[in-house]
This record gives sequence, structure tokens and C-alpha cells, in this order.
Amino acid sequence: MTGLKKTLKYWIKDIESTRKAYPLVKHPVIRTHPESGEKAVFTNNFFTSHIDGLSEDESNRFCDD
Repeated sequence: MTGLKKTLKYWIKDIESTRKAYPLVKHPVIRTHPESGEKAVFTNNFFTSHIDGLSEDESNRFCDD
């Protein structure tokens, strides 16, 4: 599965029209539920390329969990 995720990210990343239509953006990883106030980790392995501030290995482990 990890190879598939990396392949898809590479495929999307290298298509110029996709990059223009969907530019790279940054979103918070830790989000607060609006009603309960509980914090949760929110990532999408299909779209998340890495976590800022972590090494590639750390980022991959975090996103794979």
C-alpha cells in the first residue's frame, strides 16, 4: 500500500494541469471537534505528501498510522 500511495502522489505531482488546478496547500494536522472540543489527528494519505517539520521517515510513519 505504501508504494501505491507514493506512486499516486508522484503521478499527481508531475501533471502540470493538476498542479495548477490543485496547488499545494498546508492544513493543520491536529483539529478540534467543534462540539466535543476533543482534538484529533486528521490526514488524508491520498493527498498528504508529508508533515512539515518531520523527517521523511517520521512523516511517512505518522501518515501510515
